[in-house]
Amino acid sequence: MGLVVDTGEGKGKERLWRAAADRHSWSISDFAADEDAATALGWLERYYVSQLHARADAWFDRAADWPAAWADHLGVSDDVVVVTPEQLVTLQEEHQALLERYRDAGGDDPTARRIALYAYALPVDPEPGDEVDRP
Repeated sequence: MGLVVDTGEGKGKERLWRAAADRHSWSISDFAADEDAATALGWLERYYVSQLHARADAWFDRAADWPAAWADHLGVSDDVVVVTPEQLVTLQEEHQALLERYRDAGGDDPTARRIALYAYALPVDPEPGDEVDRP
């Protein structure tokens, strides 16, 4: 499956594209043996973060225009957990299962909106090692 699909919209030679899926994920180790692929993945991950930044900036500029029912629950939040690699896998699987339950929960409700939820599991201390920062 490709990353984008043609929407069939547009005028003349202008074509509009959309993401082929509502979710993307990968494992860094899948690309470790291919330097070009690893470089491309690094670019893609940084591009995703830049898009998050742009979307967040746009939200901050318009948040006050949204009804409180939305604005009070949109925006930025973060949390810190202390887990093993295996527990992190389980946490991510449970998180994904929760999102799947809500993937199209709004269905045809005209008050429903598409909401982007970003998840970045990042170490508090980016240096690899045995020591763990505790919250």
